[in-house]
Amino acid sequence: LPETGEYELYGRKVNYFSQIERVSANDYNRDKNLFVKLQMCAEKVDCGKSLILKNILYDLDKYFIKEQAKIELNKLVRFMTDNPNVKVELSSHTDCRASGSYNKTLSQNRANAAVDYIVLQGISRNRLIGVGYGESKLLNRCADGVQCSDNEHSINRRTEMKVICPDKN
Repeated sequence: LPETGEYELYGRKVNYFSQIERVSANDYNRDKNLFVKLQMCAEKVDCGKSLILKNILYDLDKYFIKEQAKIELNKLVRFMTDNPNVKVELSSHTDCRASGSYNKTLSQNRANAAVDYIVLQGISRNRLIGVGYGESKLLNRCADGVQCSDNEHSINRRTEMKVICPDKN
């Protein structure tokens, strides 16, 4: 490689989240470094298995996509671009604070917001399903009547993704 410059290395494998590693040739002394050791780790995405998207968390009673959530959703966009036959379910959840029917609607709005963002990035809507589960799938003990901190409740306000298994017909 030339002695100066910035490079992006793109690693991809079917059914794995692809990875991009950035390397700056400026960071290496050619008198001391002849080789650069690079390790790329990719997370496997199994058919039908839920995967919690990091940083796809919501504020209480809100369903807009935060800036830090876009980073993770963009990884999903790249995964779907790399695997053009994959369909994905985006399932959104709430904490237990509010009525069950309100939380069901709120979680569906969260799922729809995530789907809409991905569609805006160029992924076909027919490859996505948004499902709101309300407070029916809590990750911790914070159910109705249980005292929990705001931080504990926030864990449940999330979006997960899972690859939809193709029909075996």
